[in-house]
Amino acid sequence: MMRFDGKVAIVSGGGRGVGRAHAEELAARGCKVVINDAGLDPTGRTGEGVDPAEQAAQAIRAAGGEAVSHKGDVRTCGPDLVARALDEWGRLDVVICNAGGSHGGLLADMSAADWHNAFDIHLVGTVDLVRSAWPHLVASGAGRILTTGSNGMFGNAHATSYGAAKAAIFGFTRGISLEGAPLGIHANCILPSAWSRLTAKIQDPFATDLLENRFGPEHIARFAAWLVHESCAVNGEGFMVGGGVAQRMNFALGEHVVLDAPEAEDWAKQERALMDSPVSPAGTLIDSFAAQILALDPSLADQVEAMRTGGVNTKDGKVEETAR
Repeated sequence: MMRFDGKVAIVSGGGRGVGRAHAEELAARGCKVVINDAGLDPTGRTGEGVDPAEQAAQAIRAAGGEAVSHKGDVRTCGPDLVARALDEWGRLDVVICNAGGSHGGLLADMSAADWHNAFDIHLVGTVDLVRSAWPHLVASGAGRILTTGSNGMFGNAHATSYGAAKAAIFGFTRGISLEGAPLGIHANCILPSAWSRLTAKIQDPFATDLLENRFGPEHIARFAAWLVHESCAVNGEGFMVGGGVAQRMNFALGEHVVLDAPEAEDWAKQERALMDSPVSPAGTLIDSFAAQILALDPSLADQVEAMRTGGVNTKDGKVEETAR
C-alpha cells in the first residue's frame, strides 16, 4: 500500500468536491494535510458564509487522521498557506493545486475584470502557491506537485477564459517539471472529470446522472495519490482522469512540410498538406468527455451521440466544461 507517513501536503480548494477527496485520500494513507479553502462561490467573487476547509479538517481528524485548515484566497495566500504547513509540522512534501471556479461567457461579452478573474484564480493561484512552496519541496528531496487542468483547454464555447487559463497551467506544469527534475521534484497535471458543485449545473440529465453516479471525486483522488507518491517516477505529464478511466494527454503534431525559402504564396499552396497531415488531435471538451464515457461503457454509444449532438448546457444557458 502506498503510504505517506511523515509526509506533509497542502491541498488548495480542499474543502469540497475533488479537493476534499484529495485531502481525505492522502490523510487515510498517513499524510498530514493542510486544507485550504476560501469558502467562495463558484465564480470566486463572493463568500458563502461557510468554512469548508475547517469542516473537511474536522472530518479527517474525527476519522483518526491529521489535518488543519487554512481559510485564504489562493490568489494571494501562497506564502501564508505554506507557512501554515511549516508552523504546524515543519516540512512540506506535496502540493496539490486544486482551487478553481466556474467562468463562462462569450469573449465579446466578458469584461476585462471577468477575464482576468479566471486567470487569477486558476493560473495565478497555482503559480503563487508553487513558487512559495518550491524551496521546501527542494528540501524534501522528493517534492511532488500536482496541478489541475481541464479538458476545457481543448476548446469550449462560452468558456474561453477558463480554457485559456487551464492551458496555461499545463504549460506551467511542463516547465516546472523540467526545472524540478534535477532537484528531486516531480510535477504533473490532471484533467479531471468528476461530480462536483460546478458540474451539478449541467442541464443534460444523461450527463449529470452519469457524473453523479459513476464519476465520483474519489476516482480522481486515488489516481492523484499515485502521482504524488515518492515512488512515482512520472514527471511532466498530463492525464485525463474520471470514473476509473485514465489516459495520457499530450500535444499532437502533424508531419513536417519543408519548403526552400518559401514566400507567403508558397505556404498557401501547402494548406492541404499541412491540414491533412495525420495527427492525433485532442478534440473538443465534449469530444474528449464522450470518448471517456465510451471507454468506460461502450453500450452508452447512443446516449453519448445524443449528448454530443445537443451539446452540454447548463441551467443558465451557458455551455460549461464537465471537469473540475
